[in-house]
Amino acid sequence: MEVALTQTHGMLGLPGVRTQRSSAGLGWPDLLVSTQVESPFAESFDGTDSHLLVLHLDGPVTVGRRVGGSYLRRQVPAGGLFLHPAGQNLTVELGGELNSVHVYLADEALRGVEATEFRLTEEYGLVDPLVGQLVLALDSLIREWTPSARTFLDHLTGCLASHLARRYGDGPSEGSGPPPTARGLADRQFAAVRELMNARLAGPLPLEVSEPAPAPPTARELEGLEPTTTSCQTSSTSPPPWFELRGAGFV
Repeated sequence: MEVALTQTHGMLGLPGVRTQRSSAGLGWPDLLVSTQVESPFAESFDGTDSHLLVLHLDGPVTVGRRVGGSYLRRQVPAGGLFLHPAGQNLTVELGGELNSVHVYLADEALRGVEATEFRLTEEYGLVDPLVGQLVLALDSLIREWTPSARTFLDHLTGCLASHLARRYGDGPSEGSGPPPTARGLADRQFAAVRELMNARLAGPLPLEVSEPAPAPPTARELEGLEPTTTSCQTSSTSPPPWFELRGAGFV
């Protein structure tokens, strides 16, 4: 069932919010995605049955939120995330105008990808490139939505739910401490992987069963990569290049 606007915190209905596009009314199951320009505000909201994920499309901008008994303020860069779990009241402050994408994910979707019970942590200010790419893909799907894209939508929703549960489920919230250090591939390593993938995808696709499959990447092609690295994140603390969106028609 689609997450309705009435099932959200009400942040999208605040004065000064200029909605650009939304999945409301498209019948997306367990999900609501909205892209907008937000004006500064400071509000408290009741908890909802959905988890809130906000992707900052520009910045930096000051964001304040109550975490436990503390009220914290932090500069959130372009590409930064704001994550708030279902069932918890929300006190938040936005210190400047912000282009953002809000994703409301039903708790049932998150529970469906994990066999064990867990809780989602409160986070803000960190940059997670994988989450950023998934949210931008959902935003792009609103622009070009057709019912035939339902399988792709389900895939994106499942990937997002699985990653959030794995990366931000259980454990104490990191929101009360300093911004966590991103782990994974360095910028040079990430660029090497992307270049290799682009080269592979640009090649011809074999149509004959008898043709040999493309050879796996050689050690020289993957030079500089650590074999044990599995994360798709980069270790740079600066916004990744795909968040320079103003000139690309994203905002």
